[in-house]
Amino acid sequence: MVRTKTAIFQRDDTSEFRTPAILPSDHPVVRSLIMEENKLKGHIGDSHVLNSLRERFWILAGRRVLSSVLITCKLYSSKNVNPPAPPLPGDRVQDASVFQITGIDYAGPVLLREYQNAWICLFTCAVYHCVNLELVTSLTTDTFVQAFHRFVARRGKPSIIYTDNGTNFVGACNALASIDFNEVSRKGADKRIIWKFIPPGAPWWGDWWERLIGMVKRVLRKILGRACLNYEEMYTVLCNCTNGESRRVRLKVQNGEVIRAVQNLYPLELSSTEELPSKFNQNCRCKNISPEQTSIDDAPVKSDGTIPAGIKLSTMTKSRRTVKIPRRLDL
Repeated sequence: MVRTKTAIFQRDDTSEFRTPAILPSDHPVVRSLIMEENKLKGHIGDSHVLNSLRERFWILAGRRVLSSVLITCKLYSSKNVNPPAPPLPGDRVQDASVFQITGIDYAGPVLLREYQNAWICLFTCAVYHCVNLELVTSLTTDTFVQAFHRFVARRGKPSIIYTDNGTNFVGACNALASIDFNEVSRKGADKRIIWKFIPPGAPWWGDWWERLIGMVKRVLRKILGRACLNYEEMYTVLCNCTNGESRRVRLKVQNGEVIRAVQNLYPLELSSTEELPSKFNQNCRCKNISPEQTSIDDAPVKSDGTIPAGIKLSTMTKSRRTVKIPRRLDL
């Protein structure tokens, strides 16, 4: 048997490890040795099996022959079974107003000027995934209650709130529980807020707001870079993140593709108010409808559906929203 000297020949170790035996790559015994070592190691992968064999042997073209042998092992090539996704909870699929069902969580800390820390309080709509961001300077219950009051003043009071088991959230729930909502209901026709906590140690229950935390962090890294802002500047940046990133969707309209917020946040451009359902016609806020800008019936179109080069369609609606003109019409 031929052995080879390795770079660790002077190491105080076994002779098999310092001078491994050289084995050919095309011998049946070598292939059986690889398969047996794979079973002993529990089918953990090419690199682990190869490193284990190299403690005793040096197989010529070892990685190539290892891959050709292990690919025949059914247990090694088997894939993990992905269970089907369960249906969404009832609170996430019901017909509700924006922010009527809200999830709350914190992101941060964010370092401001003068070495001051701040945190981002995210209020996420469970149905439409809208986001409202509030900047707070501490994680106390009183600070969260103040941020919650600002959220209610802007977006309206939610009926159901989901949070984790943070001490500030539990304290806020206890503080709100001490309020006599029956008296408030008699005076102001207000309803009680249902506060639901996700199970401890189960953060995947709040995946629909945890995912949006990552989106907000990604946008902040692109906008800020290495900049260090004060409180007012950071709060302005958060407002831009809310309006620009977390409430957009691509829609195809009559004369192109437009990036708009969802219909429950802002009304969509329509060719006329007659296309609105009757229940929305009474209190419709679509004051920015422009049939002249959305109609393309009078524009000359070639037989293959393409627009002539000399024809310039409108790229701006009456509401000052940019429209992407398609190269070819769907005719």
